[in-house]
Amino acid sequence: MGSLHELRAEGSSPAETAGSLSLIDAVHLALERDPSIKLQRSRFEAARGSAMIAEAAFDGLLVATVDGTDEVTPTGESTERERRIFNQGVSWSRLLESGQTLEPSVSLSQEEGTPDTATATVAFTFRQPLLRGRDPGVVTADRRAAEQELEAARLDWIHLISERIQLLVSSYWQARAAMLDLEIQRGTEDRSRELLETTRRLVEADVTPAADLIQLEADLVFREAGRIDSERTFFARLQTLGSVIGLNPEEIAALGWPTDDFPTVPAEQIPGSDRAYLAEAWSNRTDLAAEMQRLAAAQTRLQQAEDGVKSRLDLVLTPSYTGLVEDNGFGDALSALSDNIPGLSAEFGLTYSFPIGRRAAMGALIRSQESVEQQTLTLEAQKISIGASVPTSLDAVRKNALRSQKLEHAVGLFRKTLQNEEKKLRAGSSILIDVLNQRDRLTSAEQRLVSARLALAQALIDLRFDTGTLVRPDQDGVQQIRLDDLITLPLRGL
Repeated sequence: MGSLHELRAEGSSPAETAGSLSLIDAVHLALERDPSIKLQRSRFEAARGSAMIAEAAFDGLLVATVDGTDEVTPTGESTERERRIFNQGVSWSRLLESGQTLEPSVSLSQEEGTPDTATATVAFTFRQPLLRGRDPGVVTADRRAAEQELEAARLDWIHLISERIQLLVSSYWQARAAMLDLEIQRGTEDRSRELLETTRRLVEADVTPAADLIQLEADLVFREAGRIDSERTFFARLQTLGSVIGLNPEEIAALGWPTDDFPTVPAEQIPGSDRAYLAEAWSNRTDLAAEMQRLAAAQTRLQQAEDGVKSRLDLVLTPSYTGLVEDNGFGDALSALSDNIPGLSAEFGLTYSFPIGRRAAMGALIRSQESVEQQTLTLEAQKISIGASVPTSLDAVRKNALRSQKLEHAVGLFRKTLQNEEKKLRAGSSILIDVLNQRDRLTSAEQRLVSARLALAQALIDLRFDTGTLVRPDQDGVQQIRLDDLITLPLRGL
């Protein structure tokens, strides 16, 4: 699986100028600065720690002991016996994935006396579960569930990246639309001021009645108010974009203006069927895959809980041998491991345990059963949500692409109409109010075109998100965010 740290944004940016911000540069900034992305990284690392803890159940445990005894025991009214014993031991135990437990051990004991004696015992304990814990699938359940939850956390991280990129791109396009609207308002204001100055000269030359100036002055004030409102909206959109990226107020104040133009999609290239897009979503949505992993983890823990209500019955077998030497010195004590061994000993038995009431085990079973049920319902709800969102987003792309084409054609016609009306005004065959009306209609059409292009860009990024094609793994497993995937239709060529 792709590493958490292996994520990069790729794509070419237009030539940078002072005060400009390309879309891919905004993505780069967000990947570095967005606190939500950093939070999800922390959650992934926590899940990785939980997986390590579960894996540790199969680590061997080495135990070394050293102790001594100095005791005086009375043997009569005036006699006593003094004993000094020095013990050393080392043991190693490990739970196998098959369920058995192995525990080899070695112990040395030296006792001062007449003569001094040293004994050494080598033992090997083998424990075989016969009821609870017998199934290897149950023994490894904690580890497998932790691994499944770790994979779910990784998929959550990728999905969170997709969510944040979707929000970032949408905020970028909103800022771009606000900037274009501001440019339209400024252009309209400039044309209104220019017409006012031209008319003022005509009035001074007694060519145009002075009453026209009042109407033009009112129109200019109205345009100035519209431009101020657009400036406020643009400022707010830049603030939102900066906050989505994760910038502080000083950095937002220095943020460049969005330079990338809106993406375009010919309406005739958009497929009428959403079947392929739904299949893409079922295959690529990482949030759906994460819920599947959580369901698998819940089912794994249910298997463990079902085993937990059983009684525990273990077979314990401990073959061993003990050697003895009579001498002084630690070196000779070690020879007891191989000298004077009378023969092999063995202990075996059964241990049985059964908690009265089994409330803890039954409670764990009920909790696991409900966890599986809840996760199943969550997964089903997620599928239903995706099944509704993909067709909606595809329809939005289709309708807004067609709407953009119509409005682009309308803007061209309104420009020609305005040019004709201005020519008629200069020729004296039109009146001022007709020119102003045509300018209003052109301004409205230009603003609606910007709105349609914004809606198309947002619908494209929504469709990319809904189909799970915003963040995708490359051949080497590195997670990629490509500029092309932010501005184009998924499944091109259908």
